[in-house]
Amino acid sequence: MEAMTISAIIGGVVTYIGNQLAKNNSISELLTKCTDGTAKWLKNLLFKEDGNPKEELQKLKDKPDSDAKKEVIQSMMKSQEEDNPEVKNYILEIYKNIKQTAEGEKIFNIITDSENVVTGTNTAGGNFVVGNHNKL
Repeated sequence: MEAMTISAIIGGVVTYIGNQLAKNNSISELLTKCTDGTAKWLKNLLFKEDGNPKEELQKLKDKPDSDAKKEVIQSMMKSQEEDNPEVKNYILEIYKNIKQTAEGEKIFNIITDSENVVTGTNTAGGNFVVGNHNKL
């Protein structure tokens, strides 16, 4: 796996869930791609026994672009991961399933084995060099 922290993975997972909710999609397709244990964990985390979303998920559904709402779901996942080591495997499985989607590739667009990668916008005028041993 790429060098990503579990916190970054959780952030991407929650972003994906928020994006699905913003499009009025459910996460049922994601759940069907997961093993029974992972799907059960995610359902129990986000849904009530009657199948309706828990308050935290409903708030994210109402405001899917809200960083504060995403952070609540992230905190729930991090807390469970801290309490139960098996949860890390569930999160990694969800990550792998999301990464295989077109949207997941955008969320988890990771550059590895590279030095001096510029991820922001260049506002320097003229030529500039990023990297080791490069010359103009």
